[in-house]
Amino acid sequence: MNPRTLYQLIQNPCRDAGSFSPLANLRDPSFTSLASSASSGLHNSSGRLGLRSRKLERQSHFPVIGATLTLMRSPRFRQLPHTADIRLAAWGDTHEELLRNAVLGAMHTAMDGALALAPASWHRVPEWPASPEGRLVAAINEVLFLLYARGQVTVALRERSPGVELGVATLPPGRTPAREIKAATFHGLSAGRSGGRLRAIILLDL
Repeated sequence: MNPRTLYQLIQNPCRDAGSFSPLANLRDPSFTSLASSASSGLHNSSGRLGLRSRKLERQSHFPVIGATLTLMRSPRFRQLPHTADIRLAAWGDTHEELLRNAVLGAMHTAMDGALALAPASWHRVPEWPASPEGRLVAAINEVLFLLYARGQVTVALRERSPGVELGVATLPPGRTPAREIKAATFHGLSAGRSGGRLRAIILLDL
């Protein structure tokens, strides 16, 4: 805003009682020195006006329009590690072994340790996708459902065409999951052969 516009606003503030304008406060006698100083400063150079504005602002404790702005310092921040997910890597020489290791890895993550239990019964995964990635997600999510909804831990896996069965046992008394895993997701999921072995990386959403 140039000095002439500033002076005009000071001399003609908003008079409408139904509206609010911070410039109306300049009619207060305590700000008369501000108006007169702004008037006398119209013929000063822009640099001198800036100094006068800052001086008046300090004297009146009122932010003067057109005063020189103080630039903010560069923001200081850093990104923190994302703790809402766990990446699980599993290996196997066959597809069945890869699935078994992925399932047991998810169970180990949920329980914060392995449980040395024998299967008390076998549970078939109800839906079996065609893709290796889909099978990994389906098997792990069924394991999580059995754990949190039925209190059953998966301790084994076997292929039974056209899908797989999970060997389950009841949670021992006093044992509860160490963390809640919402689901295995397709985000960032990869499955394939590496170095002669099958390898998969699965993202577990916490």
